[in-house]
Amino acid sequence: MKIVMIADLILGGEGRHALGLSEELKRQGHDVEIISFEKGQDSLPYFNLFLSYKVLLSKKALFRLLEEKNPDIIHMHLPFSTMDFLVEEIKRKTKKPVVCTIHLSPGGRSIIDSVVTLYLKKLSPSLKHSDKIICVSKFVKTHLKRISGISEKKLLVIPNGVDVHKFRPQANKSRDFRMLFVGRLSPEKGLSLLFKSFGRLGEGKLCVIGDGPLKSKCIREAVKNKRVEFLGRVNDEALIDNYSSASVVVVPSTWQEAFGMVSIEAMACGTPPLAFAVGGIPEVIDDGCDGFLVKKQTPEALSRRINEARASDLVRIGKNGRKKVLRMYDWKIIAKETLKVYQSLA
Repeated sequence: MKIVMIADLILGGEGRHALGLSEELKRQGHDVEIISFEKGQDSLPYFNLFLSYKVLLSKKALFRLLEEKNPDIIHMHLPFSTMDFLVEEIKRKTKKPVVCTIHLSPGGRSIIDSVVTLYLKKLSPSLKHSDKIICVSKFVKTHLKRISGISEKKLLVIPNGVDVHKFRPQANKSRDFRMLFVGRLSPEKGLSLLFKSFGRLGEGKLCVIGDGPLKSKCIREAVKNKRVEFLGRVNDEALIDNYSSASVVVVPSTWQEAFGMVSIEAMACGTPPLAFAVGGIPEVIDDGCDGFLVKKQTPEALSRRINEARASDLVRIGKNGRKKVLRMYDWKIIAKETLKVYQSLA
């Protein structure tokens, strides 16, 4: 089957999803090409639309590429750009089935949650023209249906996946209690709350990996507190090494995360995630079995749960997480489910 993916590879979870799915579909013998802003994996054909400012030119470039490639399926990963609103035109001009995967979750009361909800409401008339809409969690499906009026028949849930051969436990677990944060360094990811919570803990270490507008704040915290280590942006090899060596991976997001890619990457490496119970995250983590959930978004609740996690059997919980990922989130499984959607439309 010939598949064209349209995705923003710059965005964290969405980019990793699009690349991971594309790589696995290619391994299974399918012809997969990606149209994006950013260069992807060397092993995948890639086309840059140079979308930054020339929206009209980009639109022309998009349709030229779609005509040239003549795929069996067009799979759009949203949000992407103003082209998110072109589903009807893409379907009409190419006469090809269009599948959309939604990587955002409506709902919630924060400013960013409100912006996401508004975006998805505006996007709904365009989305209704797609043949199928894949939601990365039940949470996303429930709230998208509520705000959009899209038919239940078009909506289905296929979660994010992870490369279980790449993300796997290493023999480097830290003897000290070591917490790890991985993600975009922005307010909605809960970094300020995490630093306040960490200040309440008498011992342990905190490592921060990522990039974003709060980078300077992270550097200051690392200078001020010798128990805080800031690594910035790292490659996958270093990321996996840090996932594996950590005692817990803290996911303190305060907005409605659609899924939480960091949680399954941590679990794949045998390390329990510890996260606020927001958005689709509770669908991933079974509290106390393969990770930890925090119900109240306060420094006190977070530090209390960290202490409880520290007193738990983290090795057993980490092994449970790895087993769950192998059972539910291996890209082989996710690609198989996605392929069923394609085949039902082709």
